[in-house]
Order: sequence, then C-alpha cells, then structure tokens
Amino acid sequence: MKLVHALIGALYVSFAHGMPVSGSPPSLNPAINTLHQFPKGAWVENLAVRQNGALLVTRLDVPELWEIEPVFDPLNSNPLHPSGSARLIYRFPGATGLMGVATVNANASDHDRYAVTAVNFSLTTFTATPSSSSVWLVDLSSKKNEVHVEKIADIPEAGVLSDITNLDILGNMLVADSTAGCIWKLNVNTKAYSRFLCDDTMKPLPADGLPVGLNGMKVVYDGQSNTWYTYYANTAKQTLTSVAINRVSGTTNSGFNQLAANIIVDDFAVDFAGKIWAAGNPSNTVTVIGKDNKVESVIGSKNSSALAGITALAWRSRTDGPLYGTTCGGVMAPVNGTFTEGGKVVAIHVWGLAGVN
Repeated sequence: MKLVHALIGALYVSFAHGMPVSGSPPSLNPAINTLHQFPKGAWVENLAVRQNGALLVTRLDVPELWEIEPVFDPLNSNPLHPSGSARLIYRFPGATGLMGVATVNANASDHDRYAVTAVNFSLTTFTATPSSSSVWLVDLSSKKNEVHVEKIADIPEAGVLSDITNLDILGNMLVADSTAGCIWKLNVNTKAYSRFLCDDTMKPLPADGLPVGLNGMKVVYDGQSNTWYTYYANTAKQTLTSVAINRVSGTTNSGFNQLAANIIVDDFAVDFAGKIWAAGNPSNTVTVIGKDNKVESVIGSKNSSALAGITALAWRSRTDGPLYGTTCGGVMAPVNGTFTEGGKVVAIHVWGLAGVN
C-alpha cells in the first residue's frame, strides 16, 4: 500500500475514461532482481522511496519498518543483487503489524518524514482488533542518522487503516479504511482527523466475502483539466476507481468513475505517462493499464515465484526506473499450490518497456 512523489507528493497524470477490453493481454518478461528477502513467514506490505534512493518497507506480520538500500551498478544504474544493506528502523509498540507508508509534506521545505499506519490485524482470519488503528510519524531528517518516531493519532472509529498518501503541503494525509469503506483525512501538525470521503465503491464484500475493500490509494492531479482526483483500489471487488475531489472539503466534483474491473489489485503505482501498474496479490502479477484504461500487458504469472504475492509498487522516480515492489511470499495463494517463501523487496526493470518512457 506507497507512491512516487513530485510536487507535494501527488502524481501528475492525464487520463481518459473507459473500461478495459477483454482478451488476453501480452506478457512482459523484464528482469526482476531481489533486493532483499526476509525469513519465511514475513509479509512485506508496502514501501516508499526516500530522496536518497533507499526504500522504506512495512511488514504486516510484525510491527516493523525497515530500510532497504539498493546497491547500483555505476555503468547502467541497475540495482545489483544482493542489496547493500537492510536495517530495522523502528518496531512500533501496541500493534501487531504495519500497513501503509508515505512521504509527509507539511510545509514547502519538508523532506524525509513519513507517515505509517499501524494495526492489530490477524493474518489468519484477516480481521482486526476493534479500535486498534493508529498513524505514526517517522522523522529521518536528522543529519546524525537518528530516528525520531511519534504517534500522530489513534483513530478508534476506524476499522483497518491500510494505505496512506499525501494530500497537500499543509500536512494533510488521506488514510484508507479497508473495512469501513471510507477515506480519513488526518493532519500531522494538528493531529485532527475526520472522515473525508465514503462510498459503496470503497466497501468490502458482504460478510461471507473478503473483508478487505478499499486498499491502495493515490492522489492524482490532471493538468489538462486542472482537477485533483483520488484513485483507489477495492481488493475484494477487484476494481480501480477515480473520483474528482475538493482537497479542502472532501466533496466530490464528479461521479465515481470505474477505471478497471475484474482485476486482481492490492496496491498500484502510476507512471509519468499516466499508466497504472497494479500489484496483483495473490495472482503473482503486475497488470499494466493504459491511459485509455485498457489492460495492455501483464508481468509474472500465478505459477511464477518471481512476484509471489506482490503487495505494493513504487517507482524509483517519475523519470528514472526501476519499478520497486514488495511481496508477502505467496502465503495467500501458494505458487503451484505448495510453494511459499519469505516476503521480499524486488526491482522490476520495466523502464523502456510498453511505452513506459
């Protein structure tokens, strides 16, 4: 549940409306490097890219935030295998796991601060302890390499706080509530929070279905129409949706537009050309959706362990690859029915493929 940020953390894209076409899209076969793999049983849930190129990743099986620092080949800028280092940034008290992580932009000069969502969540039953969700601030801006962590807010009214994304330069964040089907607005400076937007398209399936609805989420700016949008995935309903928003009031300026249906999606990233790259846990795939909302291509397969349980994606930058990903090791749907592994952080070398650049 992470985004690549440019100008107050939002993605600048243009897009058209429509639905994906039917048929089998072509497969892409880019090189995929494992930057770091955790022990078996580890679920790596989300990631954010620091300004120095290092990755912050959250684990859902334990309440830990890790930093992965890729080592790059000086000749071609591709990350080498294995990674240079992996260090534990912080273990969060009073939680069983972490969900989202995103850059905070609380003022014009803000940098290297991140908001993290923490929950008491069972990976066995996929249910959360009531009133257990909270949001934390992680400050890595110290020149002495010190880590400063503080709780921004408990949100006892929430169900499961999953993805989080930056909304504006005033310190406002949007937080996805997967079980309630609502988006919360939280200010890191004042610590005030309120419901920002709720809709049936965000809700999970009925009680006998997957209890995780609203999941991955991004704030998107369309320069052609000078309009801000919220893009979000509904994992249970297998949809991607967009809605125009007023960033102050939370009101919608348009109807809810379905960008894609019948797509396995946990989280997603958007490139500078406006294409959506959807992480398909538990299908072990990344699906590429073009600006015309047609499914263009697929990376990986249900029988491949390269992206076993891919959970989230983030670009190294909007002008330079690769596409980073996190995985849960295939524990929701073992590869070939039997194979699972420790969650990992990968680099997918898609830059230059499928019209990405």
